Parts: sequence; structure tokens; C-alpha cells
Amino acid sequence: MLNKILLGAVLSSAIIQSTPASAHCCGSYTLGKKDYPGSQRSQFRYIIVKNALLHDGRLLFVLIEEQPFSESTLRELFRLVSKRFPQPEELHVAVYTSLEQIPTPEEEDRDEPLSSDRQPSRDMGVQKHASAVYIRWEGNESFIYVLNGTEKTVILKGKDLLHQRKE
Repeated sequence: MLNKILLGAVLSSAIIQSTPASAHCCGSYTLGKKDYPGSQRSQFRYIIVKNALLHDGRLLFVLIEEQPFSESTLRELFRLVSKRFPQPEELHVAVYTSLEQIPTPEEEDRDEPLSSDRQPSRDMGVQKHASAVYIRWEGNESFIYVLNGTEKTVILKGKDLLHQRKE
């Protein structure tokens, strides 16, 4: 039964995608270029896999394809996410490029705060795949990313929130 439903969904999608943008759909409504989903397609694909309120802020986990991962892609991603989540003002975003980097719900349940002598097994995945962390807080925005073993910090607005010195 599930196979028939999936086959129907795939066939419907294939029919819709093969229909020219100028073809009529749904009675007399004509799809124009601005209405066609393909004309507004993002330059990269991402999905928010976790969205949680944390203290006075929000925490997001985002999964993005590794191929388009770059500083310019991250700038655009953080612009889009910040626009989508204007409140609360404090926003933390972790960006991953592999499922291997993201904890499963069971791993999150048993995780304890990290100590200097404890490294979760998924850290190996974090180290071998590109990743980034973004913070927006008190009018400041910055992110740090690791790509091909090289780490770089980018300040979008205000001061660097990721390398503050504790006094």
C-alpha cells in the first residue's frame, strides 16, 4: 500500500514538473514565470532539523549540502534564518553538512555537559565535515566556520561574540 502511495506521489511530481510553465492548471489559472516554483529556487538547499527555545534565546540546528558550503553561502543562510526568526533577539545556529554530525534524540538524551576529557564519538564527524556556528545577540552578529580544516571568523555586525575574553 505504501509503495502505491509513494509511486503515485512520484508520478504526480513528474507530471507537474514536465508541464510547461505556460500550461493551464486548475481551471483557468495559468502558471506564469513568477508563479513557477523553479524560478525562485534557492542557490542552495538546507533544512532546519532542530528549533528550540533556550533560556532567553533560540537554538537552531541546520543541515546544508556540503558542495555549496562557503562563506558567501553562510552569509546568505544566516540572513535568511535571521529574517525568519527575528525573535527572540538572541539566536544561536549550528550548521552541519553531514547527518553524522547531528546528535540523534537518544544521544541528546544521554549527553552530559562536555568536559575537557570527554569527546562524544560524533565529534569525529564534526571534524571531518564542514560546519559553522552563528550567534546574534545584543545587536551583534558573527559566525565561525571550518572548511577543509581551516577555521575563519566573520563579524557581520558589531563585535565578535565567539572569541570574547573572559575577565
